[in-house]
Amino acid sequence: MGMPEQVDKFRWIRETYTWSTNAGEENMIAYTTIGTNNLDRALEFYDSLLGEIGGSRAAELPGIVLYAGADGKPFFAVAKPWDEGEATIGNGSMIGLSAENTEAVDTLYQRAIDLG
Repeated sequence: MGMPEQVDKFRWIRETYTWSTNAGEENMIAYTTIGTNNLDRALEFYDSLLGEIGGSRAAELPGIVLYAGADGKPFFAVAKPWDEGEATIGNGSMIGLSAENTEAVDTLYQRAIDLG
């Protein structure tokens, strides 16, 4: 995937998911993106897992899918690496998903374990 396509994707995401606050400030979305070497398998996993906390696919572009919560704001994305190389473990990476309570955390954890 070349740089012009990447720039176009980011522009589309920004134009689609930018909103204004009451103070008139523009806020860009905040989300975590992870890379994958098998996008189809990753989408199957995250469709099921994130569905447990009200997440669903919000935008699908070549090589990247953004998920949004019930409020419609994107919070997570899974993508093939932009440089078309292998997705690898990121040193110091951390992903934090919010949940309403401890029971929801336990349910999400068990679902992830069940999904492998």
